[in-house]
Formats: sequence, C-alpha cells, structure tokens
Amino acid sequence: TLGVVVSLGASAIQSSSSASLWLGKVFSGSGYDELLVQTQGAQLGQAIQGVGLGFIIIGVSVALFGFLIWWMTTFSAFSTFMIATGVAEVLLVLGVMNGFQGYLRSKLVDAHAHVSILPPQGAEWLTGYEEMAKDLRGIEGVFGASPVINTEVMLRIPSKEVSSAAKLIGVRPTSIDETIKLTQFIDEGCGCLSSLDDPSQLEPMIANPMKAYKYCSDPCTVSVSDATKTRSQHEAEKINHQEASTPVMMALPVPQKQSGPPTIFLGVHLRYSLGLNIGQNIEVISPLGDIGPHGPMPKLKPFMLAGWANSGLAEVDAQQAYASLRDVQRFLGVGDVVNEIRLRAQDIESARILRDRLSLHLGDRATVVDWRERNSGLFSALQLERIAMFLVLTINILLAAFSIVSTLVMNLIERRREIAILRAMGAEARSMRRIFVSQGLTAGVVGCTLGVLIGGGACLLLATFGLPLNAEEVYYISSIPVEVKPFDLALTVFVAIGVSLVSTIYPARYAANIQPVEGVKGR
Repeated sequence: TLGVVVSLGASAIQSSSSASLWLGKVFSGSGYDELLVQTQGAQLGQAIQGVGLGFIIIGVSVALFGFLIWWMTTFSAFSTFMIATGVAEVLLVLGVMNGFQGYLRSKLVDAHAHVSILPPQGAEWLTGYEEMAKDLRGIEGVFGASPVINTEVMLRIPSKEVSSAAKLIGVRPTSIDETIKLTQFIDEGCGCLSSLDDPSQLEPMIANPMKAYKYCSDPCTVSVSDATKTRSQHEAEKINHQEASTPVMMALPVPQKQSGPPTIFLGVHLRYSLGLNIGQNIEVISPLGDIGPHGPMPKLKPFMLAGWANSGLAEVDAQQAYASLRDVQRFLGVGDVVNEIRLRAQDIESARILRDRLSLHLGDRATVVDWRERNSGLFSALQLERIAMFLVLTINILLAAFSIVSTLVMNLIERRREIAILRAMGAEARSMRRIFVSQGLTAGVVGCTLGVLIGGGACLLLATFGLPLNAEEVYYISSIPVEVKPFDLALTVFVAIGVSLVSTIYPARYAANIQPVEGVKGR
C-alpha cells in the first residue's frame, strides 16, 4: 500500500509542471533558472516513483512467500518462491528488451522503408527508374514504391561559422509517403511536405516571423491570403490598380520575379545543432564537384529551411535532411537518375520474402536489400544481448533447482525409516522415484505458474499504464515499451519445468536404492 501511494504521488508530481517546480525549489532553492528547477523536480519525482516501485516489489515478494509457507513446508516454499521470482524476472526483462527492440525496428523501418532497390555492383546510379518503379508496383507484395537520391553533404551556416555533416535525401512529395512516414515525421516537427514543390507557402513566415507558430501548429492550411500578403504583393496590386485606371499606351516588358532558393527539411536534432529557423538559408556542400584549376571543387548551393522532421530516433534526426528530388538532381548535376528505389511490403516480417522475390525478378539489373541487411550489425548485437540476458537470468532458476535438490535430500534423510518400511511392505523402487519426482515437479509447476502470473501481470501493467521516462533525449520515448512474445514465454516455462524435473533425478534414484534393512538400521 505504501508503495502504491508513493508511486501515484510521484506520477502526479511528474505530470504536473507546478508540482515539479515546487519540488525542485524545495531541494535546490529558488535561485536557479525556472526550467532547470522544473527539470530537477521531475527527476526527483521519478526517483521517488522508483522508491515506490521498490516498496511494491518488496510487498509482493513478502506476501508471496507468506502464502507459500502457509501452504507448503519452509524449504519447499523457498524453492517455489525462487522459481517464481526467476520466471517473473526473465519474462519482465525479455518483455522490456523486446519492447525496445520492436520500437527501434519500427522507427528504422518507418524512416528507411522495408526493401531498397540499389544500383548493381559497379554502378552508381539507376537509370530508367520511372519504368522500373512502375514495374515493381505490379509485383505481388509491393504496396508502394518511391525513387530517392541519397548523398553525403556538409551543411554550413556562414553567418554563424557552424557546420555539420548530413545525409541529403531527395524525395518526391507525391510518392514518398508510399514507403516511409515522412509526412508524419514533419507533422511531429514543423512544416508541410508540399512546400518542397511550392516554396511560396513560406512567404508569410518570412514576411512575419510570428506566423511561424501557426505554421508549425497547422502547416498545410497556411497560405498566402489577403491578411498575410507581403509588402511586394501589396505594391504589385497597387501598381496593377493604377495601370488599370490609366489608358494603356504601350506594352512594356515586365521584369520576372527571380526564384528563391529551393527548400529543405532537416531532422529536428540537426536543426537544433545548427540553430536555424524557418525561412533562413543554409549552404549545402557536396564533395562530388567538378575539376577546377586547383583540383576538385565541391558543389555549393543555398537552400531555405522549410521545417524539420521528428522521427523519434536521434540517430536519424541528427543526420538526415530532405529536399525535392528535382532540386537534388540539379544540385548534383547528375541528370534524371536516382540511386535507390524504396519499397513497402505488407509488414515487417514479409520483407524478407519480398526481397527474395524481387531478387529473382530483377536479376543482375539491381541489388535488393531489406531492413534486416541494412541494419544487420545493430539487430545482431541486440539479439546477442537478449540471449545473454536470458542466460544470465536463468541462473536464478538454476539456483532454485539446487534448492529443490537440497529440499528433497533433506526429506529423504528425514523420511529414511518410512521409506525402508514401505520397501519392506512391497513398495517398488519405481513408486519411490515417482513420489520424489512428483514432489520436485510440483514445486516447479507451482513456481512457474506464479512466476508467469506475476511477470505477465507486471508486463501488462507496464504496457497499459507505462513507466514514464523523463530523459526523452536519451531514450527517445516517453515510457518504457513492453512486448511479451509467445516463444519467450514458452521457452521460459520449458526451462523452468525442465530444470525442476532434472533436479529430482538424484534424490529420486537415491530413495529408490534404499534397502529395507539399511533404512531400519539408520545407515
């Protein structure tokens, strides 16, 4: 009860900014910055919540052990309790690791698509990509295709002497949402994807920076209207009105308005590191330049920031920038080519089947990779960590198995005379083995059942209510994700019951080998 009260109070402190501010002032004083004090208060609230969860765990453990002692002997209750806690720990830890791995996998797939078509070995570009994309859309299992250009660039702010490396991705706003969730990322950040093809949407923000807030809150509804006309538009209307009220003497050439720089979207962390706002220019530098009198010369072109994307992964948001496919082609001077066609499958698990099907269909014309191959190093490390964690936590179940052995051996020594009498009355050795095996197996099954109930209940509570995380810049999420897989559950139950069964072999065989005369003599 104390743990529940403390946890609920800490959650209330974390959810209330005023409570976090008050708690921060109490422990750090009022002479600090308000935002810093509020952050410290939220961190203290999370620490208090951890203390409350510790009280809950202690209370549940004491109640469980008390119930087992009421139902079993002391040593049997101890063995069952260790098996229950071991199974619960394995399920909870694997559930959290699966949740983090699933979240990371979904975010990476949302940012990079399921399957990618790359140029063949020895080639740099894909030519005729329009026909290839149209052909790929007709293949079974392909639910979307979008051509893109990936290139490494350097972003520089001349006025601030700030620069950063980035991966510039040229996309088509009309087709990119077929494969990745770029529109959703921009909605989570700021801007409207259509501004890549229509930079005039940024004119109200450039003329009046106060409208940038409205642009971020509802970007695609902001347009150039009578209330947001720039000074040049009002002057043009005034000139047109004067020209309409005077007779036309002769047609004079009208100067054409020079087009501004192309627009670009940055990852939210990349935008923070550069310190840019909407409408500001940024220089994009590519090392793939021409040969000048003094050697290779990089390409340089100004782009205008149209907004930023928030994918939920710092690795992606700190590296990637998005621009129009046409603008990137012109910037690189490569013509109408791409170096990747991204495809979307029905789901993550069917990407491998689609990759094999596309490899047979395309042959040597292109290279096909899926999301597993693209991130093979990362997910191999996560899988190895998951296996290692399972083996480490299984040690608790092995310790419970040793306690089962010790419990059965002590019962064997205590009941030695009774066993000898039963053997003298005609009890078979098989019956003695069955008695001790059933006793150890009962402890294993009961402990495994309680562990599944406790661990599964804890995972269900975490998945339903969540455990909040304040350091979103580290974890990239607001609460701990949990995912319990049926295979993990079945493997944990199998290991727990199997270890409990194996631990009964030695005491059961020892009991079956007791001779009636030896038992009566007390040997």
